[in-house]
Parts: sequence; C-alpha cells; structure tokens
Amino acid sequence: MQIRVLRVGEPPPLVVDCDGPGGRLIGEWRGDAAPAVGDLLDVEIDLLGDLSWDGHAHPTTEGEGFDGHVAIGVVEDVLAECVTLRVAGSVVLLEAAGTPPADVVGQRIAWVTQGFALWPTGT
Repeated sequence: MQIRVLRVGEPPPLVVDCDGPGGRLIGEWRGDAAPAVGDLLDVEIDLLGDLSWDGHAHPTTEGEGFDGHVAIGVVEDVLAECVTLRVAGSVVLLEAAGTPPADVVGQRIAWVTQGFALWPTGT
C-alpha cells in the first residue's frame, strides 16, 4: 500500500501519521530508518493484537463509523486462519481465530484492532 507521511513522532515506538488510499492511518514504524514528512512510501500493514471472527470482525456499510484502530475492507479469501482483505485497492493479509461466517467472501468487514504496524517494502 502506498502512503504519504504526514507526521513522524518521537520513538519509542516511532509512530507515523500518514495518508493512504483508504484514508488516514497512524501506525508504528517497523523500518530500519525513520521516514521523513512528505515521503511517498510503499508499506505492508500489520494489524496488531490477536484477532478473532467473533470479537473483532464486524459487517459494515459505507456509512458506519467505528472508534479506535479499524481496517475496513472486502474479504477476498479465507484459508484456515488467514484472511485476504482488499482495502482501497491494496491487499492486507491478517490472521483471525475462530470460524468465519459461511458467506463472508465478498462482504465488507470492519476489523477492530489494537493498532497498526507499518513495514516498508523498499519498493
């Protein structure tokens, strides 16, 4: 996912405020070197915490709002505990315990998480 860095906090942890295709994103930077304000970077996003279908996944529509750290996207695939989520044109892979709903592929789901980690891809 491509992001533009808006603000870089003081470590630890190094928190980066950025703008991406899905909107505003604040996450812990996991790269070796700190990014600079204005940088346009490609990152992988990691949802922090132990996720489960019955505690963190909420079917949603365009107009609903959630508080805190939330990733909203369309479920493209589920294989065991691995979920492929399409977020504003980018793919996010996450692990979720429990049993997903039988018809979840193609549904828009809001994943409520403890936060995000941003891993630079170097591309």
